[in-house]
Amino acid sequence: MKKNMFRVLSYALSANLILFATSIRAEFAAYADLTVAGYEAERPALENFPVLVRISESGIPGFSYSLLQTDGKDLAFTSIDGATTYPHEIDTWNRAGESLVWVLLPTMENGTTFRMHFGDESIATAPEYTTSGQLWIDAGYVGVWHLGEETASPYSYDATANHLDATNNAVAAASVAGIVGNGRN
Repeated sequence: MKKNMFRVLSYALSANLILFATSIRAEFAAYADLTVAGYEAERPALENFPVLVRISESGIPGFSYSLLQTDGKDLAFTSIDGATTYPHEIDTWNRAGESLVWVLLPTMENGTTFRMHFGDESIATAPEYTTSGQLWIDAGYVGVWHLGEETASPYSYDATANHLDATNNAVAAASVAGIVGNGRN
């Protein structure tokens, strides 16, 4: 098993929004095609790689949180043809700004394109993979700490299915903006 415990990589995504188009479920109101950019073309493709998708109304032309349920449970990611669903995990959901969502791509290289579907009021619960931590285990991670807990929390929770929660030290740590989501100071 790979032990990718402290790797933080982020690549730019470009997006084009298509409203009311055919998708994996006819009930989805819209989808956006997302393309990975910024990964050096001469490097080999990465397998089972979690890519960070930054979702905001200003970042995806035509995108609106009003098309989604309030908690984002009607968000889905697939291959361009809709045949393969890609597991995802919502790290931070912020309808008033930027949301951070990790998506497990089977193969990632510069120019990889995948699809984000959203806007289905009939979805009652999010898929299990969005909260089970399986995304990180499938990607070979032993532990992942997003550090999004309240600063008064005695723990930093592990997002993997391994549940390797970290105990915060006795010194109160302030939550600060990090490169990806929150950090601790």
